Amino acid sequence: MAGPPSGSPSTTSFATPISSAGPPKESSTPPNRLFRPTLNSRQPSASMIVPADHPEIEAKTPREYPPGDARAMSPRQSNEILQVMCGESRSKLQSSTIEHQAGLAALVEKIEIVKNGHEKLERDNNALQEYIGGLTKSMSRTDLTAGRKK
Repeated sequence: MAGPPSGSPSTTSFATPISSAGPPKESSTPPNRLFRPTLNSRQPSASMIVPADHPEIEAKTPREYPPGDARAMSPRQSNEILQVMCGESRSKLQSSTIEHQAGLAALVEKIEIVKNGHEKLERDNNALQEYIGGLTKSMSRTDLTAGRKK
């Protein structure tokens, strides 16, 4: 019979190998197998539960936090405080909205300027293409008439 490894219980009647294959077999247990106490030798967890008013339990003293710290704020606010907070956040939101609208207006103005410049360039490009086309036609007519006269 193989004995339990060092550090485990000396008697095999109080220890079982960790296995899910069924009941432990004394003759088939290798010597390097881990052992754990049997169910009847474990302490129930109910004995570890200690009531809150136990004399060995120290009551935690509440901490003091600075006024701006979120941990010091109460989750329940009075209506007056809520109205002030809502007013402040509303005014911040309105001012940021006005700033963003001004930025958008500036962008729209720049887009219009670029669009007008692009349209002018397109008109100029079309005029140049017509002029070059006219010159090419007149040059080809001149070449044809000059070649016939010779």
